[in-house]
Amino acid sequence: MTDPIIIKLTESRERELRRIAASIQDSGIYPEVLELISAGENYNEECGMSWPRLALLPDGTREVLTEDLHFMWNGIFYVVPRGFVTDWASVPRLFRRVINQRGAYSAAALCHDWLYFSGSTTKLQADTALFDLAKVLGANAFDQRALYWGVRVGGFMAWNHYRKLEKARSATAPAGPGLFG
Repeated sequence: MTDPIIIKLTESRERELRRIAASIQDSGIYPEVLELISAGENYNEECGMSWPRLALLPDGTREVLTEDLHFMWNGIFYVVPRGFVTDWASVPRLFRRVINQRGAYSAAALCHDWLYFSGSTTKLQADTALFDLAKVLGANAFDQRALYWGVRVGGFMAWNHYRKLEKARSATAPAGPGLFG
């Protein structure tokens, strides 16, 4: 695994990141993740990902990307567009003492949310991407496996929900210019 490369920031960006880190001190993000946010722009060469920039939504549980997030998995580059909403790792309350909704794997969970939403991969590929990205981002082996098996067993509800929405959108989409249009 390649160590993350820390990029030197301007003073104003560093102040902004410290303000953000202070505002999320009690959010459940692991201290080492807060350190990365506070220290600067965390860039991981292996998956081509920087720590995502987000804004907390009024419900206090979800966040919205404030700029595009780029990542690479399995040799393919993906872009999670600005405005995408994530709830991080959707861990049922019963299991939150074992695995938190946020941690070293948070950005991997966001990417997994996008892969489910977009349908740009199969469910198995999206779940495998979560496992692989969590590993690259420094999640421990227990968390990697817990996340993976959690989505393999319980992720079908979200996957099916997004596929139904996708089907409804395509059924109501106006026909584009075609042979007779």
